[in-house]
Amino acid sequence: MATADKLNYLLETKEEIKAAIVAKGVSVSDTDTFRSYANKIAAIQTGSVTIDSKEDALLTGNITEYENDRITSLRAHGLSNYETLERISLSNVIEVGEEGLAYNPSVISILLPKATTLGISCVRDNYSLEEIELPNITSISSQCFYDCENLTTIYLNNNINLVTLSSIDAFAGTPIADGNGVIYVPSNLIDSYKNAANWSNFASCIQSLGGSN
Repeated sequence: MATADKLNYLLETKEEIKAAIVAKGVSVSDTDTFRSYANKIAAIQTGSVTIDSKEDALLTGNITEYENDRITSLRAHGLSNYETLERISLSNVIEVGEEGLAYNPSVISILLPKATTLGISCVRDNYSLEEIELPNITSISSQCFYDCENLTTIYLNNNINLVTLSSIDAFAGTPIADGNGVIYVPSNLIDSYKNAANWSNFASCIQSLGGSN
């Protein structure tokens, strides 16, 4: 293998290891040396991570707020089953996997400004969540908001494309399913939503972002 190829392989390996460490809730900065990765891995394995108090709280299950502007996708079950988690901000995440944000009963705020896809059961059983804004969403999978029993308001700000709704069970167990919630959509698409597949079941809930039906 040529020297240049070896260097490229080493850099790729470093990035893969970095991504794996970050996925475990440990921050890795651009100034951290490759040698320091060993200590970070060891800290994960021994449960003695002390790099960042919020990351510690995430690993121990005691976190109340989580913010990440580095990752662009959240794997299946990536941020689920946190009893104390109240606020989530994933400013650069584009895709959320199956149950990626599920079973967080205390969550009251989820920020996904760039998300285009929400996977199956993505936000289910988040009992405290009352509203969510999805400015760039293009598709919502089945059972996405299943049993979010206080979810009354959804904002779909994409004024170019109609969001694909895989199944009406995306809102099962929510006030929206009973016709008691509001789904705000761009005024230029309101009629399209009310007549679209699956969305038509929630026609009485669909209102214009501009404030009129």
